Amino acid sequence: MFRRIPILSILRKSPFEDLVRHAAKVNECIHIWKQAVSAYVEKKYEIFDKLAGQVQQLEHEADLIKGNLSAHLPKGIYMPVHKSDFMMCLKEQDSILDYAEDTVIWLGFKRVDMDFIKDGMLEHIQKVTETVETLEKVALGIKDFFSTLKKKNREEMKELIKIVHRLEWESDRIEKKLAKKVFNAGKDPLSVYFIIKAIGLSADIANHAENAGDRIRAMIAK
Repeated sequence: MFRRIPILSILRKSPFEDLVRHAAKVNECIHIWKQAVSAYVEKKYEIFDKLAGQVQQLEHEADLIKGNLSAHLPKGIYMPVHKSDFMMCLKEQDSILDYAEDTVIWLGFKRVDMDFIKDGMLEHIQKVTETVETLEKVALGIKDFFSTLKKKNREEMKELIKIVHRLEWESDRIEKKLAKKVFNAGKDPLSVYFIIKAIGLSADIANHAENAGDRIRAMIAK
């Protein structure tokens, strides 16, 4: 016997819901990452170790969301965007988590005094965190946009993506200033390498947030 399937039961399975969930988990992880790196810079190493473990746990939880989403992507007419654009956006969001985890793992290898760049480091990780926070706002808007296709929603998201770009640029400027200060501080080569890499890993978080924003912009432009 033929049975009608309510269209809403299909729409409720929108992959954008899980993309938003993944973005929220990314944001949650970055807030813990910020606390962890701050603790390291302030030489609160026991607190750092605890928070570093939380970062890795949240990265794992986000991986589960990503895996489930990738395995259950709808096909054909149920996807209002190209699957490749959607998957690249998810990949860039996931890279944010990868670099957050890489940062705390790297810092866990060695205790290095960062007092001489403490203020700059705290400013840098704050700017990186703001970049990811703004990206989450963009992601939150994407589900509503594809539900309504309102021009106003699209313009609001484009403005937020511009803010993501500006914050990443500001993060990049701080990164360069920090690198110059580290190279000219007269520290031993191993400490210089260690600190420069830690700064670079942190900066890559903002880079991938910017990339994810660009992918969302590509999706809403079509």
